[in-house]
Amino acid sequence: MIGEMLRAAPAATANLWPFWNVLRGMPMLAIRGERSDILSAATFARMKAENPDLMQLEVAHRGHVPLLDEPECLAAIDTFLARIH
Repeated sequence: MIGEMLRAAPAATANLWPFWNVLRGMPMLAIRGERSDILSAATFARMKAENPDLMQLEVAHRGHVPLLDEPECLAAIDTFLARIH
C-alpha cells in the first residue's frame, strides 16, 4: 500500500504549502477518500482553508484514491466542469 511505503520512508521536511498557495484562484476540485491513509482529513481541511474557492468532495467508505466512478464523484466532476466551461 502506498501509505505504508510513505510511513516507512524518512520524514519529509519540505514545506509544500507555498506551492499550494501559488494555485490560489485557479479552478480546482479535490476528491478525497474518507479512509485515505495518504491525504489526511486535517490536510484536506487546510487545503480548503488556504484556498476557499476549492471545490471538495470526500467519498465515504473509500481509501486513497476513490475510483471516481462513484455517483457523487461523477456529479462533482460534472459540476466542476460546468463551472469552468
